[in-house]
Amino acid sequence: MDIELRRGEALVLIGEQGSGKTTLARQIAERHGTYLEVDVDAFCDPLGLDEVIRSAPQTVIVDGFPDDDRARERVKQLITAPHLKVWMKGSEPITKPTPNFIFCTCRMDFLLPDGGSRFRVVTLPRPH
Repeated sequence: MDIELRRGEALVLIGEQGSGKTTLARQIAERHGTYLEVDVDAFCDPLGLDEVIRSAPQTVIVDGFPDDDRARERVKQLITAPHLKVWMKGSEPITKPTPNFIFCTCRMDFLLPDGGSRFRVVTLPRPH
């Protein structure tokens, strides 16, 4: 699959366990430079992604998709901002470029209030 990442848009890979979501996400992310993998729980903590973003990866691969409205709103804010302020203990915040985001999930039941215009969804075929 030839999938490109676009600024201002997150990629959501949906498929059953074993369908190759994470493998595909890694291949896509490698084409854009450095990447890090995090669990979706990082979006539940307001400072959860600061450590990841501080290391300035070009792409963040997220295992899962936020299931609460507040976390999904945070995702939309993150992907639309060209730069992010990252807080560091004992010092002033620093500004880092916003990475690309790829979400890998088997859930298809999330509904986005705005129709998901900031999320490009790709459904992977069932594993053989």
